[in-house]
Amino acid sequence: MTDRHRLKNWMKKYKEFGEFGLIDHRGRRDEYVDQDRQMSRLKRENEMLKKCLEIWMQEMKRKDILASRKP
Repeated sequence: MTDRHRLKNWMKKYKEFGEFGLIDHRGRRDEYVDQDRQMSRLKRENEMLKKCLEIWMQEMKRKDILASRKP
C-alpha cells in the first residue's frame, strides 16, 4: 500500500460505521445511503433482541424446572 494513512482511514471508518463504512459510496444519493444504513441497523437490532429473548426464555424455563423440583 503506497498511502500510509489509507489504512488508518479505513480502520476509523470501520470502527465508526462497521462494514457499511467500507462501502464505496461514490455516485449514491445521501437519502438512499441513510435509508440503507437505518435498515441495516434495525435488522442488527432485531437479531440482537431475538437472541436476548431466546436467552431469557431459556433462563425462565430453567428457573421453572428448578422451582418445580423443590419440595
